[in-house]
Formats: sequence, C-alpha cells, structure tokens
Amino acid sequence: MVQIPKDEPRFFVFPSPSASDDDTHYITFIDDIIKYNLYKTQPELDLSYYAIKISRDAELYIEDEFTGNLMEKIKESLPMRETGQATRVLIDKRMPENFQNVLKKALDVTHMDVILGGTYHNFKDFFSFPNPTDKNLYFKELPPIDHPVTSKYDSMFEAIDTKDQLMHYPYQSFEPVIKLLEEAADDPNVTTIKMTLYRVAEESRLNNAIAKAAKNRKESHHFY
Repeated sequence: MVQIPKDEPRFFVFPSPSASDDDTHYITFIDDIIKYNLYKTQPELDLSYYAIKISRDAELYIEDEFTGNLMEKIKESLPMRETGQATRVLIDKRMPENFQNVLKKALDVTHMDVILGGTYHNFKDFFSFPNPTDKNLYFKELPPIDHPVTSKYDSMFEAIDTKDQLMHYPYQSFEPVIKLLEEAADDPNVTTIKMTLYRVAEESRLNNAIAKAAKNRKESHHFY
C-alpha cells in the first residue's frame, strides 16, 4: 500500500510544451504519477493498482471523563484515531473480487464496510484545483450580509430579548454569535456557557471570548 501524501498538492501542473503556447496546459492527479512510477519499478510483471480510501473509527473511548485532567486524556487518545478500526473502505469498483477479499481480511472488515467507487477519491481536493493561467476563472467571493435585526442593536442580549433570532450561515455574518459570546463572557449575570464547537481556528475572537469567560470564573462546557 502506498499512501498519497496528505500535505502535498493533489494535482501536478506540467511545464508548458512551448513558450509560445500559453493556452495549453497539462494537469494530472498525483495518483497517476505514483501509478506510473510503480509500473516502472517492475515492468516485467503484469501489475494493477487501485485506489482505496479508509475511514477509521474516530471515537476517543475515554473511560472516565469526570475525573483527572480531561484535556490530557484527549491529547493521549487523539493519535489513536489514525490507527483505529476501519469502518468504511471506499475502493475502485474495478478491483478484482479475489483482491477485495484479501483487502477485507487485511483490514478486518466485512462486505458491509466496503463501498464501490470510482478510480479517484477525495473529490474535495478539486477545491484547490490549480489555475496555471493569469485568467480569473473563479466566481467573485460574496461577503456575508448583516443580520437585518441584530445589526441594529449594540447588545445581543437586547436583540434576543425582543424575539428569537434566526441566523442563516454562511450567507449572513457570524458576527452576532461572536458578539453574544463576548458579551456573555463579561456579563456578571451569566454563570454558565454551553456550546458545541467544530473545527475552530487556532486564533480567533471566539476562542478569546471563551478564555475570557473562564478567567471570569464562568462555568463552561464546550464540545468540539
């Protein structure tokens, strides 16, 4: 098994065939470059290569979350997610059945865990598809619009006192949520903050507000 590098670009742009030909560009998957070189290593053998994508069990399995240092327990458990039990195996549907059986045995999965797919996986990588031209081939980025109600208030508490407010992301600005948390971190009447966070930035006003709430001795429950 050869792993496609995760920290490298998924696509390779070949040099232009000639300096005068600015409109012709050749781009390929890194997958194909790997396959090409694998074929060259043993040209005398009739070999075939198929892409697979493995999803693993990401559960941390912390036995006791209520005693000891929970953060340290999470840090110790995170590396195990890279080697957890395979729960979903996406494969090239052209893979021969006998080789599929070998793969199932090696990964300790059943046919229920195997999904037949195409030659290439991880299509989200197309979001970073290279543009070797100087032409603008992208839609202009649309800035989020202000919320029609909360943007008129200096205090988010006042805004939500008038009525419940519905936010529509990513089309509307996330600013009201950040303002609410910053306000809650300072408000002496707020004793507890509970929220679910997913993939937060390393440095952000949201993180700063959470840290400030902790310094102000507010009980916080954050789920990531």
